[in-house]
Amino acid sequence: MSAVGTSPQVGAGLRLPALTITRSQIGVLLGWVLVAWSVVVAAAIVLAFGIGPVLERNAQARLVEELATRFQATQADRQLQLPQTASGLLGPSTASAPHLADPHDLTLLAPARGDAVALLQIPRLHLSQVVVEGVQPAQLEQGPGHVPGTALPGQPGTAGVVGTRTSYGALFRALPSLRADDEITVATAEGVAHYRVSTAPLGADPYAEGDRPRLVLTTSGPEYVASRAVSLAADLQGAPFAPTPRAGRDLSETGMGGQAGVWKDLVLLLEVLALVTAITIALYRRWHRTSTWLITTPPLVLLVAVAATAFSRMLPAAL
Repeated sequence: MSAVGTSPQVGAGLRLPALTITRSQIGVLLGWVLVAWSVVVAAAIVLAFGIGPVLERNAQARLVEELATRFQATQADRQLQLPQTASGLLGPSTASAPHLADPHDLTLLAPARGDAVALLQIPRLHLSQVVVEGVQPAQLEQGPGHVPGTALPGQPGTAGVVGTRTSYGALFRALPSLRADDEITVATAEGVAHYRVSTAPLGADPYAEGDRPRLVLTTSGPEYVASRAVSLAADLQGAPFAPTPRAGRDLSETGMGGQAGVWKDLVLLLEVLALVTAITIALYRRWHRTSTWLITTPPLVLLVAVAATAFSRMLPAAL
């Protein structure tokens, strides 16, 4: 008789070896998680305060081109010429832009997040920046952000603009040094609006509509802490432009918070980073070091960069 195989039967009698994790293994895993977290925090600091200003300047170069294209198209359609205030950025001009009587003369839609909407110039601060729509971290990394739902600069109502105090170029670091009657100019597709800094106090909601058109500039304070908003108002000089469509106002969008829900992505990235780091160490011990370095360095650098970006976006946008 031929023998039937001796393989173990699958059934109630089959016992699989128990998976045991020792305390030392747990300690090693937690150690790698701590190492990964420390690397990410350090990389986030370098990103916000070291590389951030370079990234902001690169973003501004792109936004300048976008804004110039929009302004030139508007000038071609309406035969408008912007005043000399904006000529250094947007090309030569000789006359003041007229105020538009009919809002339908400009085929403008409410700006989308990330769109270039205006050129902000503050002579006392030697500041000239393209303002982008939105005040989330992803927008304030590129430059000052227009608070969605508030009026566009130069139009009736309150226009809100938020800028960083210490990170990504620290654009509004010197904002508290502005004095009464200091001039602020903002160029939009409708023309150039002139403001003068006011000493009037602001309420709990600095972007609430007032009895006259104004611009509210906001940053965070104190420096490197960003525990509160620091705002000042400037009154529009002259008649406002015709209003154009604007997005709905979300009161939570103030620039003083981080990006909602990003912590979930960060936790996942830290777990993956800790795992890849542990695998890298194991390979270094058992395999050729040069080959290990070539294979593991790119994913490690990529994971650290992505995790550092996620961590930095948990911080207040106007930091």
